[in-house]
Amino acid sequence: MTLMELTGHEAGIVIYDSGEIAVVNWGQYDDNQVPRLAPMIGMMGFSEDGILENVPKSETVEDVRDILPGKVWIEDDEIETDMEILEDENNDLAALFIKIDDYRDPDEPTSAEVYTLSDGTKIIAPHTWN
Repeated sequence: MTLMELTGHEAGIVIYDSGEIAVVNWGQYDDNQVPRLAPMIGMMGFSEDGILENVPKSETVEDVRDILPGKVWIEDDEIETDMEILEDENNDLAALFIKIDDYRDPDEPTSAEVYTLSDGTKIIAPHTWN
């Protein structure tokens, strides 16, 4: 099983057991590949036998911000956060909290499905993301 098959989405948010977080496009990952940070390379799919098998049913959250391990804000015209973000190339996390573009409204909640893997990693598929 792939993350895309599990979630029905090609991208989402990953919260590791350590509290670190990443926004990842996993659309090209193979069976049993989960996003991991490869030093000097970046995020990539690492094979972990059986990690996507027997994943408990997802939990629906009304607002993904409620389960993120921190916040994002603007200070001195700079985007600031108290989260340890490994990757978020398009500022998707920031857009959940502050106005960045014309098609996202940070005043509206973003509901999501949350899948918890056996190692404690949370795979989050926001309903409004692809």
